[in-house]
Amino acid sequence: MKYSIAQPWLVSLMAAGCLVTGTACTDSSNAAQTPAGELPRWDMLESDLERELEPDISDDARAAMGRDQRAFAIDLYHTLRTEETLDKSFSISAHSITTAFGMLYAGTVGTSREQMEQTLRFSVQDEALHQAHNWVDLELRSRNLEAIDNPDDPRDPVIYEPANGVWFRNDLADSVLPDYLDLLARHYGAGVHLADFSNNHEGERQAINRWVEVKTHGLIPELFKPATIPRDAAAVLVNAFYLKAPWATPFEADLTQREDFTRLDGSTVEVEMMRDQAFDARLSVGDDHSALAMPLRGGAFELVLIVPSDDFAAFEDDLDVDRLETVLAGLEQGLVDVAVPRFQLSTDLLLRAPLTRMGLEQPFLTGADFSGISSLELPPIFRVVHSTVLKVDEKGTEASAATGIVLGEGGEPEPDPGAVFRADRPFLLLLQDRATQTPLLLGRVLDPTSP
Repeated sequence: MKYSIAQPWLVSLMAAGCLVTGTACTDSSNAAQTPAGELPRWDMLESDLERELEPDISDDARAAMGRDQRAFAIDLYHTLRTEETLDKSFSISAHSITTAFGMLYAGTVGTSREQMEQTLRFSVQDEALHQAHNWVDLELRSRNLEAIDNPDDPRDPVIYEPANGVWFRNDLADSVLPDYLDLLARHYGAGVHLADFSNNHEGERQAINRWVEVKTHGLIPELFKPATIPRDAAAVLVNAFYLKAPWATPFEADLTQREDFTRLDGSTVEVEMMRDQAFDARLSVGDDHSALAMPLRGGAFELVLIVPSDDFAAFEDDLDVDRLETVLAGLEQGLVDVAVPRFQLSTDLLLRAPLTRMGLEQPFLTGADFSGISSLELPPIFRVVHSTVLKVDEKGTEASAATGIVLGEGGEPEPDPGAVFRADRPFLLLLQDRATQTPLLLGRVLDPTSP
């Protein structure tokens, strides 16, 4: 292993969190010394190995990754909708959660490891799992497209930016195993930041939040709320991504009009409904639903909306990975008369309780074995935090997700369209990459006027 000082990564000033959100920049030992638009700095432990750009992954593993992430997304969706998000709109990113846990799984042993495999649907296991995560990450990065500056047909860029970060309490630096550093470097493009949690846990919390804020272009300014990183924290692991892409064919803003959206209780609310009478998209219509896959520029990313016909709760109850794949398999290309609400959806969740109910128990208890990470005994997971943001308007989609895992023991022309699609009542949504079947976001919208 080698020691080095992390260099500041310069990003656009407009991406600096305090400028984007309009809030005051917080002060900490790291963040206070960080000019607007730069990432905070930490001393680092890094492997000498380079990122593997051609991971060795079988066709079976490629197919399994998408299905596993969809299955976990639906498992967690059902767990959350009955308690934490009862009667609320929300979205979750199975991709972000499983990637963050993938970095922890790399050093997890025994029962804790087995429960991760079962609960997180890791059917691809051991070294193959990390190669698969690397493959998905590289595939998604390849979706980026530059802007086209053509006066007759200008196109905004497609931007997908993922980030993985690991922080260790600085007095544990000598205990971090070289093999773990090698794995982070080869498959996750990450090293280990050394943080002074013991003497400045609040300042480090703010600095890590700043790192996430910059990585998500200001969409997630506070992944870690106060008290989520305790003074005795041993490690923090974070995955985040940012996606911004225009529609393959943008909506015309002057066609947007106020229309009624019917809530679950039958009441209505006026929403800004985007319209296109000949929208080129993929549509499926079943006995109890209609679904629309709205392509983003390049066709790789798409936003799928699923509108149950009558009984929303019954459709949710029956939703599993097979049902979802049947809906998606039935999508057919055509021109559709589309009415879709402009909306924004923000979700902040604590995942310890729902993951425990799903069977992930041992990693949160004393005796959790992370001996593949450190030569010293590490504490169990203290917190799992998760935030997502989705913005949908006439131009396209902007989305972000971040997951944080804390190890510690502190406390909690208009051709005639062939079909019509109206999202004027509660609907489910899936933001996915078609080729890898990666579910970037899965959620529901019960009222587009209530984020």
